Amino acid sequence: MSGYIGTQPVPQATQKRQAFTATNGQTSFATSGYSVGFVDVYMNGVKLAAADYTATNGSDVVLSSGALVNDIVEIVAFTSFVASGGLPTTGGTVTGDITFNDSIKSKFGTGADLQVFHNGTDAKINNDTGHLDLSNTTAGSSIRILGSGESLAEFTDDGDVDLFHNGALKFSTTATGIAVTGTVSTTGKVALPATVGTAGQLLQVNAGASAAAWATVSSDPAAVAFPSNWASPTNTYTSSATWSKGSLSDDAYVWFFLLGGGAGGEEVKSGSGGLVRLIYGKAGLFNGAAFVVGAVKAGSSQNGNPIIGNPTTLTLASAKGSSVFSSATSDTNNILSVLTSPSASVSGTYLNGSPAEIYSFQTKALPSGYEKMFTGTYGQDVVFGGGYGQAPQYGSNAVSTSLLSGNGGTTASINGVSPGGGGAAGQNAGNTGGTGAAGNVRVYHV
Repeated sequence: MSGYIGTQPVPQATQKRQAFTATNGQTSFATSGYSVGFVDVYMNGVKLAAADYTATNGSDVVLSSGALVNDIVEIVAFTSFVASGGLPTTGGTVTGDITFNDSIKSKFGTGADLQVFHNGTDAKINNDTGHLDLSNTTAGSSIRILGSGESLAEFTDDGDVDLFHNGALKFSTTATGIAVTGTVSTTGKVALPATVGTAGQLLQVNAGASAAAWATVSSDPAAVAFPSNWASPTNTYTSSATWSKGSLSDDAYVWFFLLGGGAGGEEVKSGSGGLVRLIYGKAGLFNGAAFVVGAVKAGSSQNGNPIIGNPTTLTLASAKGSSVFSSATSDTNNILSVLTSPSASVSGTYLNGSPAEIYSFQTKALPSGYEKMFTGTYGQDVVFGGGYGQAPQYGSNAVSTSLLSGNGGTTASINGVSPGGGGAAGQNAGNTGGTGAAGNVRVYHV
């Protein structure tokens, strides 16, 4: 029997009969009521076809042709049956289970766009139009995906999204980002540490490593701490030795000021002042480094190639990479080395450029009256390097002084002033120029 969901109902209809004796030509008969579509009409015992009458208002039956006198018209009205265990297609309440066999689908939507079924292996929810929305509008409630006695995922209204592994919470969204419990591993990438770093640390991955580790951030050039007074070093060394950090921590920062020896003067050419290299880094990196102080440089009575002063060098211990740093050989050299990594490779950032650019990094300008940072020429005063010796062809005042190192020799054949001053030129042909003064090593704790 169509029109029902569930067990096919057993008809339990009732009927009501009314008989009328017609007058000649009578067509309309008033009944006590009927349900439209549930009425039969008989004349003289013969059932009329539906085309022979009209029964549409629930009370009157109208014949298509008038009856004859004394014709007997019977009208039979049926009541609709009451279904036992069925659900009308117009709606109702189901109070028991509905069982669908495997692969029998419950379809929703005019075009059966949403289908729910079990194929004998897996449960399926298929939607082929628009989004598939799951909504839980109860404030503070959540949508949960559960496994066998444990949570797999939970989505909370106005709150977290939580993912679980074997019932244990591993991943949550928060108001500011995400929270992860345990280690994060990615294919082809690196694993993050399970601990939280301390202030000033960043995650660091060494070449070839499969995991990141917390490392203390090394100072960059913009954060270099300069000595408060270059004229007051913590230690000054005039002979070669090995440097020890002593009570300084490995992470304490220090400066090394390497001043080379001044050049000796020639017959008519003065000697240049000692050149400089400044090195900045952690005490632990320099611990055990060996330095060699540039020795004096004798003058000459010849006028050949310019005499060059002896350099001062610093060599890191083998455990720190054995890198060698030397006082510059030209005022255009890279004279400032900022080592930002206390590793054996001594990788770091090196500031290149003219001495004036580097000194202005601290002071923004040259001190009044000084023309060069690390070395000058005849008569030019310098800040860091040794002064040039006097040159007679430029007059008796053609000698340069130094703010932080030794001045050049002041008159013919006079030696340069320690540390690092250049020797003066000889006064006359055949005269020997002055000796260039030895350099030194200065260390500053900052």
